[in-house]
Amino acid sequence: MSGKPIALLLIGALLVMAPALAVPHQDAGAAWAKDGGNGGGGKGGGKGGGNSGGNGSGGKSGGNGKAETAGKSGKSAEGKPADTGRSALQGALDASIGSVLTQIRRGEVKGGKSPVALLAGLAVSDTIAARAAEDVATLAQLDKRFKALERGLRKAGFKSVAEYLEVRNSGILTGAEMAKLDPLVEAVGGTRRDGLELAVARPDARALAGAEARLSEARAAVAAAETAIATAMAGEGRPAEMLAALRRKLAPHKTRIAAALP
Repeated sequence: MSGKPIALLLIGALLVMAPALAVPHQDAGAAWAKDGGNGGGGKGGGKGGGNSGGNGSGGKSGGNGKAETAGKSGKSAEGKPADTGRSALQGALDASIGSVLTQIRRGEVKGGKSPVALLAGLAVSDTIAARAAEDVATLAQLDKRFKALERGLRKAGFKSVAEYLEVRNSGILTGAEMAKLDPLVEAVGGTRRDGLELAVARPDARALAGAEARLSEARAAVAAAETAIATAMAGEGRPAEMLAALRRKLAPHKTRIAAALP
């Protein structure tokens, strides 16, 4: 056979095989598009925002996957509370008084950083300080009334309360004399049933000093609570205005707060 027929046969065979040879190349391109486009888009989209540009591992590197997890669990991928967009001040103002009272009953008010804990800390410190101030005022007022009684007794010629009560019970005093001194006796708490002793003892210097020390300590606790709030809510407003708003929230519940204290 001559060379020419053989060459013609080879050309014919190549023409027949050309479409078949082109098919694998087209399939490879389709496979790449599938692996890259669908793999990156499918995996990335399914897990929350991977690269949809065709990288098969893009689904794992996308940042939105963490955001979706945070949205479902309330925590970020690092385990921290997810940002709800609500300020600490607003969280405290929105807190229910029931949650504040529960915090107080459990004694969970010192060192707390949550809005409820900060509000409970302010409520407790304010209540204790108010009690301490009331104690100091009561003792001071009682001491003042005892001094008035002593002055009245001296002016009437009596050396002591005991002397006046003894003479009074003997029945030799006139109504006018008793009218001047009896109100002073009642002002300090009156007498016991026998009428020979006062019902309340005069507060001594130790009692007054102790009450003033408790008040000083309570005021320091209030200052600490106010500082904790100002620090936690920095940038959300003026400290004085924020504290005033929080105290307005607590004001209607003073009795319940006092009852919740241990």
